[in-house]
Amino acid sequence: SFGNRTEGGGRQGFLIRSIRADQDWYPGIPFLPWAEISAGKTLTVHPGVILKPGGWLKVYGTFIAAGTEQKPIFMTSIHDDSLGGDTNGNGGATTPNPADYDGIYVYPGGSAALRHVRLRYGGRPPRPYVGTYGVIKNMGGSVTLDRSRIERNLWGYGAWQGNGNNVITQSSIQENNVSGVFSASGTSPVSAKNNWWGTSTGPYHPTLNPTGAGNSVSDHVGFIPWLMGDPN
Repeated sequence: SFGNRTEGGGRQGFLIRSIRADQDWYPGIPFLPWAEISAGKTLTVHPGVILKPGGWLKVYGTFIAAGTEQKPIFMTSIHDDSLGGDTNGNGGATTPNPADYDGIYVYPGGSAALRHVRLRYGGRPPRPYVGTYGVIKNMGGSVTLDRSRIERNLWGYGAWQGNGNNVITQSSIQENNVSGVFSASGTSPVSAKNNWWGTSTGPYHPTLNPTGAGNSVSDHVGFIPWLMGDPN
């Protein structure tokens, strides 16, 4: 699917409810995923694609979002008319806000590799069987985030790790409502070195960096050294 356009009123995008075969998504009409990537299957999102999730993207297989500096991939709110046009077809009656969708949830056996991806306006409030987590939630899989942005997300965290492996580098983590990165498990520390936290003083941590003015980080998050400027 690539190079498509829509005409007329109503919602304008591809609503995806399940991914049970390998898929490649290319730029054109925004994709509105509210789906699971089945184990053993791969979703590859190519440079310039715009995602406006209805809820979550649950990863039991492989999720590859490979943008470029010139053509990043955006995951944003369906109310964000600045990207991909008026996808919800209401003529600009609504504006994007944090918590407009849940986020990317990675489960044991699953992996997500994101490069040049902009994650914004996610982290929906508590819902049954979901809880309060960040726009990226790792429950035991593998997550790598490189040269990306996590910003303007709600309900606690930009990235949340309950288990598994998280590596975040050369990325911008800022303007999230409570915390930038949180690890719930000391056995699976998050590697978050060489990132920009919105300020040259780095992220706030009560003991390791009490003067940091950026988004806070929890224990079990390796954030030293941090970048002194935004790499993106």
